[in-house]
Amino acid sequence: LPNSIRGILSKQSILAMLKQAKQITTDEQLAKIFRIITPLIEGEAGKDEAADDIYEFEETQLLIGKFVHLIDCESTEMYLKILDMTKVALEKGGPSRLKYTVPALVNSILNKGIKQLETGDIPSVISIFTFELIVISLLETIQPTAAIKLYLNTISALANFSKGGKEIQEIVEKCVGKSIELLKSNVSTIVDPANVAILCVGHLYYAIGSILPRDTLPSICTQIEQFREMFPKSKQLCISVDLLKSIVSKVQQTFKQNYIQLL
Repeated sequence: LPNSIRGILSKQSILAMLKQAKQITTDEQLAKIFRIITPLIEGEAGKDEAADDIYEFEETQLLIGKFVHLIDCESTEMYLKILDMTKVALEKGGPSRLKYTVPALVNSILNKGIKQLETGDIPSVISIFTFELIVISLLETIQPTAAIKLYLNTISALANFSKGGKEIQEIVEKCVGKSIELLKSNVSTIVDPANVAILCVGHLYYAIGSILPRDTLPSICTQIEQFREMFPKSKQLCISVDLLKSIVSKVQQTFKQNYIQLL
């Protein structure tokens, strides 16, 4: 069939699946679906569909974004296998498609991770969020601002889950480091970087004093202080940085007092 006809059939197939809202629970099931919707995921070789018809292109990619939310199953092992298949398939679509599909896939994984948090299944939580970070990294060079926001959302989701132990702490630390690193390395290309910096500082409030290890706080403060130097004219950022440093100071003081009482 011509690619145009295959594209129409693929779109109709996705619309039908979304209407049924039936979960995709096995790798075999997903493989069959991918064979049907490949034209929407990969497009036509050598053709810039976004340039030809941006509205049609965006509509189809948003459909793919809705489709990935159908992926779910009870077995974490199978879930991760399906996720990996999806990631590989989406990567074939190239940067223009990943801008739409990766955030949708990350949000789907995040929702699954939050549900697993409620079950107390720590190994599954760690596996799911670790994979989530791998998927977010696909956006780092394509859309750094979107990648930063997705890392920050992960911090918010895990901030109060202190019972997860060292592995959860490491995931949060990685998100913090990635967010700061991406902002600093893309400051000239990010739209309104000062506001993105404020967003970073704001999300760190969640993690300070709960999930982040005490010995990492001075390093984080040093990095955040660099935001003030980068955007000295942003009064709101300076206030946010001062507030964060004040919170860190109180957390460290409380920890010190508790330690002395134990002695």
